[in-house]
Order: sequence, then C-alpha cells, then structure tokens
Amino acid sequence: MKGKIACVIMLFVVSAIGVLGGIWQTGIYYDLTNKCTSQVTGTVVEEFYCDQKMSDSVETKYVSGPGPRVKYARRIGNKWLIHIDIQTDDLFKTEDIYADSGTEDEGDTVIIHYDPDDPENYYIGDRVDEYKGSGIFSYAMGGVMFVFAILSAIFIFHSAKANQVPED
Repeated sequence: MKGKIACVIMLFVVSAIGVLGGIWQTGIYYDLTNKCTSQVTGTVVEEFYCDQKMSDSVETKYVSGPGPRVKYARRIGNKWLIHIDIQTDDLFKTEDIYADSGTEDEGDTVIIHYDPDDPENYYIGDRVDEYKGSGIFSYAMGGVMFVFAILSAIFIFHSAKANQVPED
C-alpha cells in the first residue's frame, strides 16, 4: 500500500513540474513579446551544415532557437545553420547571426525583434511562438498527469476499502 501511495505522490509531483514548466515557458514568451518592440531586418545569406571544424575566427553570435541564448559559433557541434546578415541600426549592433535552420531559405528577409533597452535580448521572426507552444504542451501534460494522479488515488482508496477485513 505504501508503494501505491508513493506512486500517486510522484504523479502529483510530475504534474506540478509540468505546470511549472508551462509557467516558465509562457513567461519567456510574454517577456520577449512585451519587451522586444523594436526591429531590424536581415537577409539569410546562406544555409549550411556546420561541423566541429568551423573556423575559430568566427566572432559573430550563434542563437539556439529564439531568444537571448548566445554562444560562439565554433562551439555548436554538427547541425544545419543559417547565416543572417543584419542591417543594423543605432541600438542593435550585431551584424551577423548564425541560427538553427528553420523555415527560412537563402535570400529570405527575416525580421529581428529586439528589446530597445537591452539589444542583446532578441528573437528571430516568429520563432518566439516556440515558447508559447512548449508552454501549452507543458500545461497539457501537467493537467493529464494531475487527472491520472486523482484517478489513481481514487482507485487505490476504493481498492483498500474493499480489501479491509471487517472486525468481529
């Protein structure tokens, strides 16, 4: 019986983690969409496959998905990337961005949305919607696990009650 109760508790913990993950992801989404009110345009110069042998002289930024996570391009590993040449303005000074390959093709114009108070905080095109999708998925999984935990607790309660031996 103690093992079953422990399993139900774990289901509640997993559901709470799912809900917290949803709060975290939608928080990032709303933070980026509310703060990134300025924009610059860029052109996808090339799409290429990058391996570990990428030049160490690359001094531009690499973005893994949307948002402000920045690494040097030479540490990215093996994956398809796009190189975006940015038409900078007075605030946004990054001239080149290497990002994970998405729906953009060579020659496409992309919009970079950035925070005018912190130009290092930006996202490419509509990639910010990935955070919203992840948040909704996390909420849904947390909700499913919560319902499963409730049903399990009810089942355990009823089976324990049915297995009780009446006292004489």
